Amino acid sequence: MKILSELEHFPKLYGYNESTLSIYMEYCGERVNNNNSPIDWKKQLTVIMGLMNSKNIFHNDMFANNFLCKDNVIYILLILDGHLYTKIHIHI
Repeated sequence: MKILSELEHFPKLYGYNESTLSIYMEYCGERVNNNNSPIDWKKQLTVIMGLMNSKNIFHNDMFANNFLCKDNVIYILLILDGHLYTKIHIHI
C-alpha cells in the first residue's frame, strides 16, 4: 500500500484501520465524469494499469467509481487485500 501511494495516480495514504475497513488518504478530487475528465484520460488509464501490472497488482472490478480526478490528474482507488474499504477519510 505504501509503495503505491508514492506513485503518481495513487492517493497518498496516511493510514488504515482493518477493524473498521477505513483508509486515511489525501483529497484526490471528485469521481471522474463527463465534466471533469482530462483530455488525455486514455493515456492516464494506460499508465495506471501499467504501474499496477509492474507491481503485480491486478484489479478485478475496474469501474468508473474507482477513479477520481483533481487538477487534470486521474487517481485510482484500490480494493486492497481482497477488502473493499467502505469508509474513506480524506485528509485536506
